[in-house]
Amino acid sequence: DYPCLVEKPGKGHSIQGELYRIAKSSHWNAIDYLEGHPTEYIRKVIPVKSGEQTLMAWTYFYQHPPQPLDNYPFIEAFVPEAGNPGA
Repeated sequence: DYPCLVEKPGKGHSIQGELYRIAKSSHWNAIDYLEGHPTEYIRKVIPVKSGEQTLMAWTYFYQHPPQPLDNYPFIEAFVPEAGNPGA
């Protein structure tokens, strides 16, 4: 088990994450490969809040979530050192 974002329209929570600026569009191929896009994860643009700003950012969503999702804990911020599931 490991933490992931799952797209469920009309449901969800705010989470903490990290934003990175990708300097060259050619780098997306390597990032997509590491994230398992498009087979394991799908990359989509969503609005994210950064301080007082709302930005549009690429985000990876897991495509094969276990069912039912209610049996899995919500993790607001994944910190491996804190002993979160998936560490």
